[in-house]
Amino acid sequence: QLKNPKLPNCHAGGRGFESLYFFIVLILLYPCFGKRKMTSLKKSPPFIFIIITFDDVSSVRVLGVIDLIIQGLKKTCCLLAWLYSKMTLMKIGFKAYFSFFLLLFILLVAKPIFSENISFFEPVNEVNFAYNTSVWALSDEQKEPYELLRLKHEETLAEFRLFSYVYSEPIGIEDFISRRIGQGYDGWTSLGQRPAKAYELMQANVDAGFLTIQVKNHAADEEDMHKLAQLLVVEYYYVYQEKKGIVLSLKVNKNEWPKLKHQINNLVKSFWVGKDKRPEMISDSHVYPDEWRMVGQGIKNHQSIKKEIILKDSFSVKWNKQIPYKKDVSVQPLVLKKSFFLPTKDGIEKRNSENGAAFWENTQLGVLASDMAYMRQSVYLYTKENQRANANMLASVSSHTGETRFKVPLQDGVFGSPVVFGNAIFSVSEGQLVSYSLLDGQRQWRYETEGTILFEPLLDKTQLFLVEQDKLSSFNWETGHVNWQYPIKTPYFRPIILEGAMLISKQMTDSVIEVEAVDIKTHESLWSNIVVLEEGEEVFKIVYSAHRVLVLSHRDNGILARILDEKTGEMLWKKQFEELPKKGVALAYENVLLYGFISKPSNGFRLAYIDLDSGEMQSLEIELDVDKISALGWIKSSNKAILCQLDKHRDYFVAALKLDHKIENI
Repeated sequence: QLKNPKLPNCHAGGRGFESLYFFIVLILLYPCFGKRKMTSLKKSPPFIFIIITFDDVSSVRVLGVIDLIIQGLKKTCCLLAWLYSKMTLMKIGFKAYFSFFLLLFILLVAKPIFSENISFFEPVNEVNFAYNTSVWALSDEQKEPYELLRLKHEETLAEFRLFSYVYSEPIGIEDFISRRIGQGYDGWTSLGQRPAKAYELMQANVDAGFLTIQVKNHAADEEDMHKLAQLLVVEYYYVYQEKKGIVLSLKVNKNEWPKLKHQINNLVKSFWVGKDKRPEMISDSHVYPDEWRMVGQGIKNHQSIKKEIILKDSFSVKWNKQIPYKKDVSVQPLVLKKSFFLPTKDGIEKRNSENGAAFWENTQLGVLASDMAYMRQSVYLYTKENQRANANMLASVSSHTGETRFKVPLQDGVFGSPVVFGNAIFSVSEGQLVSYSLLDGQRQWRYETEGTILFEPLLDKTQLFLVEQDKLSSFNWETGHVNWQYPIKTPYFRPIILEGAMLISKQMTDSVIEVEAVDIKTHESLWSNIVVLEEGEEVFKIVYSAHRVLVLSHRDNGILARILDEKTGEMLWKKQFEELPKKGVALAYENVLLYGFISKPSNGFRLAYIDLDSGEMQSLEIELDVDKISALGWIKSSNKAILCQLDKHRDYFVAALKLDHKIENI
């Protein structure tokens, strides 16, 4: 890391192309000289000079040397390369001409190659920011009061500034805006304004935000930037930690705004407040293929792991821990990449997935009343006062420290588990859908239904879906506005969100279930498959995995699996597995279905895996003395392990099982 003397806390993250560039040039030179003429390279220093110059320029640029000098050096290098090559190419054939033009092309595009991404961190206000030196240059002009950073655009007169304010008393976003605009924008005309969107607050890690756009015609007595025909000022206002405010201010010629919009968006997206790791971006907060973050695995209820796994011959026990718990509490594990969360006798705890070591335990929550959900370094769940009571509190626990962030009252009659997305926690009761703030648990909006809500809500990236007894509703998840409602028959299981479609299962009669895919936009049926149940058959799970729909059933003499094609609903195969008992737990990967169960009479734990392409099954015995299996989950891929929650009398075991042989593509 190189440091910029103008910004003591500014770190440069180089791209590391210099050495690669050096070897590319030598390789390209080789055809020019051939084996016999390679020694002439020692007598021809201009190319070596070019290489060293560019390497130095890349480093000098990070240290803030005047851009004009840098551009001059680059152009001089290109000219030297052209002159030297012109003299040499008189005596060399087509191969050399090709090498020359390729080399010249590399020289011409050297500016983006040797640009640096500068990461700025100001520790007092915990401000993080990044910019690219091929687009923005650090300004040498004297800063205004409260100004942390000023950047000039390389090719236009655009200017970007970052201001930081600290107040003696708590300040709201409206008061902050009025103070800022009143200080420097008298006489400007407002073109528009809006509150910051949920994803903007999330990626900036702030409490509230606002965007304003101001415009002003030029004044003859103003200098430089202000001689433009019309100036546009775009400002983002953020408040955080009650007494702190940040302003991101961009001043640009209005005519140049369209071509700079993408570069400006990159600047704004790079800003965030905090230390250590940045909160998750909302753009990818719905995608976590190798984690189990909430009921159904994620917001789309796929109930599967988006990984392929190739299993071999045997397992060995990597570690196991005996952990006391309350017998009447049934809470599934929450599994992330490097850790997992478990219910304990008096609360929840976090453990290391590599060795089972405990990080922390929180015993201040009360009785657990739901599965857990994870988002933005916090765990969310419902709690209650005692075993006989209903869930009545929404709790948030820091995943880093285990401290309780908040506990707030829930609406009456809450059931199921919380679903988290963006900046919201969604909960349902029989007649209400409520959105709570992810930051403090305060209610954001509420929707009262006419019918009975059957399941936790589902989400794709843009809308929230609520399933009632006789209809499906779509909401704007940020505001609670109803987009549309569509009549449906009572679903048998919680629906599943596919790509542009929703999978709905309906019980037609005691022995017939319809599995239907409905287009989310048009509400038209894409396909339907009628599943006729055999005698004694009971469907216990419908799962989506790798463009396949798995319909799993219990029978008196084993497990019955049906695999349907996602696009057509056609049954790919159907098979009975008589060796697998009713009392077991299934976990689907992209190519394999795992089924864990207790074998009798040995009370040994067995793990069967079924190939989803062929339907072939293998079963392995694990040396663990248990009497009940209650969950299968997922641990970080590099650990090559599977998390199991195994009950034994009044305690349970958590076991990470690894394969003796190699696992590929896991």
